[in-house]
Amino acid sequence: MLAPGFSDRVLLEQEPLLTRYFDLLVSELKSKIDGPDPGERRVDVMAYYNFTTFDIIGSDLVLGEPFGALEGGEYHAWIRNVFESIKMLGWIRLGFNYSAIGAVFSILQTLVPSFAQKRKQHMKFTKERLQKRLDSDTDRKDIIAYVHCDNDEKDGLSYEILGNSRILLTAGSETTATHLSGATWYLLTHREILRRVQDEVRTAFRTADEITLRSVGMPGRLPYLDAVIQESFRLYPSVPAALPRITGPEGAVIDGNFVPGKISVGVHQWSTYRSADNFALPNDFIPERWLPNAPQKFHTDNKEALQPFHLGPRVCLGKSLAYFEIRSILTRMLWNFDMQLEDESQHWLDKQKEYTLWDKPSLWVRLDHRRA
Repeated sequence: MLAPGFSDRVLLEQEPLLTRYFDLLVSELKSKIDGPDPGERRVDVMAYYNFTTFDIIGSDLVLGEPFGALEGGEYHAWIRNVFESIKMLGWIRLGFNYSAIGAVFSILQTLVPSFAQKRKQHMKFTKERLQKRLDSDTDRKDIIAYVHCDNDEKDGLSYEILGNSRILLTAGSETTATHLSGATWYLLTHREILRRVQDEVRTAFRTADEITLRSVGMPGRLPYLDAVIQESFRLYPSVPAALPRITGPEGAVIDGNFVPGKISVGVHQWSTYRSADNFALPNDFIPERWLPNAPQKFHTDNKEALQPFHLGPRVCLGKSLAYFEIRSILTRMLWNFDMQLEDESQHWLDKQKEYTLWDKPSLWVRLDHRRA
């Protein structure tokens, strides 16, 4: 039911709405450069990436109206709740596997009123916005249009609509903004690579209007940018842990080994992507390894090991949307701005902890209009 809403055809039909937010991001950042206070050129780009992706998923694809974060330049309360809940994901995953910890998690919800209250507010806001979207008189073919098509519930939202929408609102925004932040940090800490990808983007497009969903995704047009995106996924996967699955009752043969039934299995992404068994110089940021004419030392790289969107029938539905957003936003950032990493963010990657998703500090960057 969900898959049609994520097809390339449907997403391309949504291009005017998507482009509105891409352009608004650029406009808001340019206003920082042109403002009266020179200090405002110092921008937390991680926050602005989040503003953009959350507004897109809220306005264009799920809720039918934006959070207003990008225009307001600050996090909506609903978005703040998402980030504050990230640390609880580790407890939730443990709770699914260990009954004692599950009991501890239930007790935590009871003993920590603020957590329980924020969860209640989060659910209430989501339900109200979803109901408003479903009651609206529109023929928009957004994702909710496909979720709603078989809904026969008469007493409010069905579990399927509410549950899936909550997942889409987070997975369709936070993870994309995380990758954009990681790619930006790696580029700004590797100036030669930054210059090369910047030259490629600025040569490929004479004007900003030429940057479209189709043009940035055209095969072979931006090969080095695509290599940067892949290398950023490898070194900084948005979901660094395993994406777990459970074997069927009869068990399964995985990589030539029999695994009994009802066993949780998964591939730990961070470890896989930084293994010398899979990649030469595994801890180094080297986009060239992904180019068709890669240096000889990278010819033995196991590139199939990089699967940030997972594999099989449960592969991430939002893969095309994520690539559209990542290519479109990175291209605009490189085309429009010269960027310099602020001192306090030089060790940005080392200041993070993983709770299924990354708990990230601000990414401070000094922006200037591009030099001719």
